[in-house]
Amino acid sequence: MDIRMVARSKFQEASVGVDASCRLDASGVGHRQDLIAAVASLSRQQRRVFDGIGEGLSNRAIAERLGLCEATVRAHASAAFSKLGCSNRTQAALLALCYKKSVLARPEGSA
Repeated sequence: MDIRMVARSKFQEASVGVDASCRLDASGVGHRQDLIAAVASLSRQQRRVFDGIGEGLSNRAIAERLGLCEATVRAHASAAFSKLGCSNRTQAALLALCYKKSVLARPEGSA
């Protein structure tokens, strides 16, 4: 089996868990607004690092993409984790996926 197929399969399995978690964490309007506000509180660079984490990128890959050194990426990630209340990278990645689902699920006309 091709490694990409295995990775895609694992991602799809994880997505099912993300769907359930997002429904639990971001299903209510208050939860969704809190999540959107928390992500909005990130600086531009923290947000870019957070997005990279949500894509499953390593610190090295994020650093290469953004033209930063790894230490700077770690600093931005740590600051983002603190602002978002995440204790680890896995929580941040899950939160990034939930954020994307929340933003995409917003009713038309809402800001």
